[in-house]
Amino acid sequence: MDSIALAATRREITNSKQGLRREGFTPGVLYSRDIDSIPLAVSAKEFGKSLTTGAGANAIYSLVFSDGGKEESHLAMVKEIQKNSITGEFIHVDFHGISLAEKIHTKVPVVTAGEAPGVKEGGILQHNLREIEVECLPTKIPEHISVDISGLGLGGQVNVRDLPQLEGVQILTDADDVILSVSAPRTEAEPTAEAEAAEPEVAGDGEAE
Repeated sequence: MDSIALAATRREITNSKQGLRREGFTPGVLYSRDIDSIPLAVSAKEFGKSLTTGAGANAIYSLVFSDGGKEESHLAMVKEIQKNSITGEFIHVDFHGISLAEKIHTKVPVVTAGEAPGVKEGGILQHNLREIEVECLPTKIPEHISVDISGLGLGGQVNVRDLPQLEGVQILTDADDVILSVSAPRTEAEPTAEAEAAEPEVAGDGEAE
């Protein structure tokens, strides 16, 4: 997986975050074991574009700082993004520094391939897990893990242990966890004889003789 170059500037803690956002920047912080945390700002537009890459939330960034003609870069991944729930504006972003030589824990989305025969028979495809946790080198993080459901009939299910093995990727999610299943369609229960017998009789409108 190639890294995404993203220009970043160091910001003073006293700088107005609201002012930065008005100017088209997203304030954030780079956290790392090897260096002190760095308050920064990145272009909101460029950062938004970067999130549309195939790597999505697991994209590797090369944060490039320029200071007086001297350039330095830090490899990092997104730790947390805060967005305005109404406008979609980026409010804040946290990055965490990584090493390409050290394995990390992260989550990878699970997608389906094919069509389950059980669904054609009226069953309901239920997703229990949309993503699983893995451990691997940053360059080995898969964009997603695909599950073939073309052989899944009514009552069938796919467990974590059924996922394909990927080179250099260790799955940490419990092997017994159910990823998805095809359940039988719900039908309205027919009244039993006991239920019918328990129903009260409706009095008629006729007069007694």
